Amino acid sequence: MNIRLEHFSYAYQKKIILDDINLAMESGSLTVITGLSGCGKTTLCRTLCGLVPHYFGGKAAGQIYFGQKSSLTSSLTEISPQVAIVLEDYESQLFSMTVYDEVAYNLTCPPAKRTAIIEKYLRLVGLEGLSQREVSSLSGGQKQRLAIAGALVKRPQLLVLDEPAAALDPAGTTELYALLSKLCKQGLTVIVSEQDPRELMLLADQVVFLQQGRVACSGKSEEVAAFLEQQEEYREFLPDLWKLRLLIGDLSLPYWKSSGEAKLFLGHYLAGGVEQSA
Repeated sequence: MNIRLEHFSYAYQKKIILDDINLAMESGSLTVITGLSGCGKTTLCRTLCGLVPHYFGGKAAGQIYFGQKSSLTSSLTEISPQVAIVLEDYESQLFSMTVYDEVAYNLTCPPAKRTAIIEKYLRLVGLEGLSQREVSSLSGGQKQRLAIAGALVKRPQLLVLDEPAAALDPAGTTELYALLSKLCKQGLTVIVSEQDPRELMLLADQVVFLQQGRVACSGKSEEVAAFLEQQEEYREFLPDLWKLRLLIGDLSLPYWKSSGEAKLFLGHYLAGGVEQSA
């Protein structure tokens, strides 16, 4: 699903939350939305799910298009089958006793096909063989992946996740991001709001940096990184690999996608520097 926001603004109780947002997300792309706390990330996620202003109220201006359809002139009932959201408090989205029943909650199909479909989605999110487990016995990361499976079984065209790594350890975060990247390659459009985008920036097709409800910078990860490098208060958002450019003091160095790639390049770079100074 292609998504487009044109001069979109949103105000709630006379306070402007989002101001003149212009963005486009291509079908099958991974977009990360980031910025300081209170910049409007969660509200933008709700907007992209059709919940703003339909569910939360307030006043909206501009346009949001899901494909060729305007979400502002469509009802939430029309929008919801195409969109799935996984909240930061993902446990609040889990209602059933067992893993099987949780995935089955949003599934509409003949009973004879139900088990095969449920196992397919559990396998997709790395929960294969756990269908009979009680939801309460799962780890935090497993519960989150279960919430994603429950969202995906609706077969949405867009998946939006709000702060999905907030309660995960580093290993769980890496597994989650690998899953999201895999889903994009299968054609799903994925949008993620993250307070700490450092790891996800290495995978994202687009990064959107919000500042007080406005888009301060958006584009490919490298383009947004160049913006962040120029402002000391935002350098914390840079992937650790890319901070090496600042530590070395050479902004002509590339934006590496992996530590192996960085080590190989820096080995040659530093060796060359030693020879030049000899």
